[in-house]
Amino acid sequence: MPRRSIILLVLSGALACAPASPDHGAPNGDGTALATFDAHSDGAEPFSVDVLFPAQSNGAAQPGPFPGAVLLADDGVDPSSYRWLGQALAEQGFVVALPGLSLGKASVDPERANVSRDLLLSNRGLLKGLVTDRVALLAHGASGETALHQAVNGPFNALGLLATAPQSGDEAEKLGVPSLVVVGTSDCALSSADAHQGWSRLPSPSVFVQLAGATHAQFTDDESADLADCEPGTSLQLAHADIAAAVGDFLRFSLSNDATSLEALQGDTFGVTVESQ
Repeated sequence: MPRRSIILLVLSGALACAPASPDHGAPNGDGTALATFDAHSDGAEPFSVDVLFPAQSNGAAQPGPFPGAVLLADDGVDPSSYRWLGQALAEQGFVVALPGLSLGKASVDPERANVSRDLLLSNRGLLKGLVTDRVALLAHGASGETALHQAVNGPFNALGLLATAPQSGDEAEKLGVPSLVVVGTSDCALSSADAHQGWSRLPSPSVFVQLAGATHAQFTDDESADLADCEPGTSLQLAHADIAAAVGDFLRFSLSNDATSLEALQGDTFGVTVESQ
């Protein structure tokens, strides 16, 4: 084979292995866009990270910087099921990372939270200068324990627990950043009483939000009941609106020091029960 051909083959192989770092995303038609990046954690297979962000009509990022958030999926749930929430938060002016799963894995590797945060703060592709140095960690369901540990020991600036709450006070009491617990009254995986008890273990400032009629599954894009005899008490559209409003207000309070957002939550502006401590 001619030397020139060998060089071209080597170069094409190197390019194929280069991590995906797009300069534009796919527009969602609502002032947001989605882009997928490649990432990896030490000793693990590479994984993809979906990033939703405020965007122009051509998928280029709006001028930043914006606060960021990393959202961990529940066990057994595809992270793409949370794109609706990432998109809703991007509409509100946040950049949201959804770390993907390894082949054959049902849950997100704990280290992926930190790797995804590092990605948001990197200069890769459209992310250059897009995110401030303040990033929250959000988690749904079974990933809540992992998220609490990461928030206690890691560099995150806030913790949002969705349909999950601390199971013991030992680690919860060490949390040094603002926190949020959101639960639906029709959640068959976590009762409102248990969620409230877990929330009470968290230090101040912390907010507890109870959504009337929402189920565990409605934090994803799934309309089905949690269990056969546990039907939603509200529509998926209304549940999503309340979840996005509560999380958005909390992120503005915790990441942008916007006291009016906490007042909005406490004022029960979108028909939910709210407590703070």
